[in-house]
Amino acid sequence: MKKLIYIIALGVISIFSSCEESADPLFFVNVERTFEIPGNLNTIETHFFELKNIPVLLEENLAVFNRTEDDIVAVNPADAQISSVFNDIDWTFIQRIEIYAVSRVDNSNKVRMYYSNEPDFGNRSQIGMFNSFVDVQEIFKEGLIDLEVRIKTRTFVPGNINAELNFSYGVFDEI
Repeated sequence: MKKLIYIIALGVISIFSSCEESADPLFFVNVERTFEIPGNLNTIETHFFELKNIPVLLEENLAVFNRTEDDIVAVNPADAQISSVFNDIDWTFIQRIEIYAVSRVDNSNKVRMYYSNEPDFGNRSQIGMFNSFVDVQEIFKEGLIDLEVRIKTRTFVPGNINAELNFSYGVFDEI
């Protein structure tokens, strides 16, 4: 019986000693960008949309917190969703979507920030995406970035859609 109590106590101690605080971001930044999805997309190809010159406001937000780019340890994607600007759209026509941050200095430097492999059939009014837990600090320090949106449809697009991409990222000054 003493062995069992000893083993349980050892297990509890090891569980609590392995827990540590997770680092919270210094701040989050929200970015919005609209773009048009044309109604003539086919269901065979993956369609690419280039969103150019998107200000990420990293430097401006660092100034608010009295920090410099040298203080940054990481910049990580947080949340993202796509919705319609004007109409209620049933977004289940989308099969897969991916969003890449593209460096304006070196176009070959692309990082996948967000993705969704299947629509959420419970919430058809927007597409919520998962983040890729990747550090995009090198690209975001440029100030302006490009985004590449890749969309694969499962059915035909119900007409021209004015889509709005809302995404956020967190800036970490310590880990």
